[in-house]
Amino acid sequence: MNQPGVAPAETSIHVPPTRNTSALLSSAWTAREYNGRHASQKRRACNECRQQKLRCDLAHSPEGAVSSCSRCAKLGLSCKVDESFQRTRKRRRSADFQEEISSLKQQLEQYQRQRTFSGTPAEHVLGDETPDRSAPGRLSASPAANRGIVSNTQRTPSLVNNGLLPPADSDSLSPATERNDLTGTTTRPHEHEIEAPPKTSPAAIARPRSLGHGNVTLTEDEIEELYAAFFSLYHPTLPILDPEISAQQYCETSPLLFWCIMAVAARRSLTNSTLLSKLSQPVTDLLWKAVRSVPHSLALVQSILLICTWPFPTSSSATDPSYVLMHTAVSASVQIGLHRPQHQQDFAKYRIRLTEKEVAARIKIWIACNIVAQSVSIGVGLQSPAHLQDWSSIEPLARQIESPSDSIRQMLQVELFRHKVTMALASNPETELMTKPTHERLPLYKLLNSDWLVLEAALGQTDGLIRFHLLAARLHLHAFYLFDEATSKDYVERILALFATASALIEHTLNYDFEESGFTSHCSFHAYQSFSSAAFVLLKVLRSEYYADLTSQTITTTKRLFNSSVMALRKMSVSNNDLPGRLSDVLAYLYNHPNPRVVCGEGASALQLSIQSRLSMSIVYDSLWRWRDQFSLNASQVNGTAAQVNDAEFQAAMQELPALFQFDDMNGFPSDDLYFDWFR
Repeated sequence: MNQPGVAPAETSIHVPPTRNTSALLSSAWTAREYNGRHASQKRRACNECRQQKLRCDLAHSPEGAVSSCSRCAKLGLSCKVDESFQRTRKRRRSADFQEEISSLKQQLEQYQRQRTFSGTPAEHVLGDETPDRSAPGRLSASPAANRGIVSNTQRTPSLVNNGLLPPADSDSLSPATERNDLTGTTTRPHEHEIEAPPKTSPAAIARPRSLGHGNVTLTEDEIEELYAAFFSLYHPTLPILDPEISAQQYCETSPLLFWCIMAVAARRSLTNSTLLSKLSQPVTDLLWKAVRSVPHSLALVQSILLICTWPFPTSSSATDPSYVLMHTAVSASVQIGLHRPQHQQDFAKYRIRLTEKEVAARIKIWIACNIVAQSVSIGVGLQSPAHLQDWSSIEPLARQIESPSDSIRQMLQVELFRHKVTMALASNPETELMTKPTHERLPLYKLLNSDWLVLEAALGQTDGLIRFHLLAARLHLHAFYLFDEATSKDYVERILALFATASALIEHTLNYDFEESGFTSHCSFHAYQSFSSAAFVLLKVLRSEYYADLTSQTITTTKRLFNSSVMALRKMSVSNNDLPGRLSDVLAYLYNHPNPRVVCGEGASALQLSIQSRLSMSIVYDSLWRWRDQFSLNASQVNGTAAQVNDAEFQAAMQELPALFQFDDMNGFPSDDLYFDWFR
């Protein structure tokens, strides 16, 4: 507060001394003019040098002295000084160019396709789709395009029945009509939400389909050949697709599902033996891209089921994503309401009315999802994602399928039994071995064996595929005998029952392969895993002196079955050095090893397992661990040098191996794989 009677002190402003200060002040020198003059001095650099953040010669030369800086003159660039110039980031500009090029290519393709039709309006074509930067793999469509698609596009009933397209109702609200003007990332239609593909001309069908930036290209003839091979050789194993839908319709509706079909059919392609390896990485990338994009679709669930049933070949089980993908498929199925097919409205953003056929199609896919999830889990020796499944509601849903003789219903009954076995015998949170004590399992064995007999009688006369699954379910039950204490009651009898079940499974597989002439070549990966488990049971019994004496009457038949199982595993192999091929080499090596103790123990407890945490597949992992220990003794073998084995008998035995099993270079085994991460 100012004191009364005292004048306020004057504020002095210090101005830096300059020449001719009075003249400048007299000419109304303001701060704005000062800043503008100095800003123009800072702009003495050409646009090209400013874009690259480089020093420009113009900054040190008098204005108008030179017309071009040395850099622009050397590179032949236009040297300009623009006060309004602003730098642009190259990456952003390149991304914009790429998006623009992709959009233009897409529009050009749609306009060329539109030409083949007379009188087809432009809004019917899916050419207004533009990339959406908010999420990878997502498409945003203009309102005009969506209106054309929803209102005028011709719909295929079989596409609707399979869940690839939402049903068409006169009073239903489409996502396009529900969407408000303020569209966001959650309201933009996903690729699979676009309701129907346009009618495709013969010229469009004849154009080849490419994937992976053009690395894989298929012509019309190749597509038709692979499509026919899929439905004749692979579809009966997992009938979740509609043969009435053409390959072109699948391609237009869901490119991911189309390429998954092509990948499965390419496993035994005679015309293009390298197609499977070429498709492996692009299809896998496309699959994971679809998994990252939400909301998920019914086509994504179908694609995962195909890839998990016939996965791409790999030399290491650690790189097989089937177990992770199946969790994703079950979660996606629940999210889109497949587990409640009668209440699809609760999981949709628009009104839908499903016919009985459409409901049956969704029930079939949900059942197949649970079948494959259970099979994948048992194949890797882990618990199935039961916390996501409502098994009590699956069986009643199966009764709603139109055809009572549908194989998928029979496979469901088998998988329900295997699920019951796992939950009854392996649910023990008190121990790390995931199995109940022997005295608790013994009374359950009798009940579960009775249930299997009831199931066998209920299925009646089945085809070879269902019979294989039925025997695999019995093997899953009897494999738990290996966890019993050797001193328990009737232990030897149970081991002999396991041996009989494994022999029956292998014999049935060989007979079925002979009758169908191709079962082992086109079987699912789950069938290979069950078959390999049976082969290791035979190996353990043959190498055990105690049990070999008990089965001496059938020793010749057992050896023949074992040799045939090794050959069958080689037929199941689809590429060099994949898991079935490598496992056949392991079986042959362990069978011909001179020391039986490498394979099994002594006496009645010869089949006791060191690894007991992989459920019914523990015998496979235990045998592979023994194989690993045997080879880890020779450090020189691991380093890729010639093995120096001191045991003369072992060297002689290796030389006497059949010509089929040559181990000079371990049949392509990479040296780093001797650390055996491929069956963890």
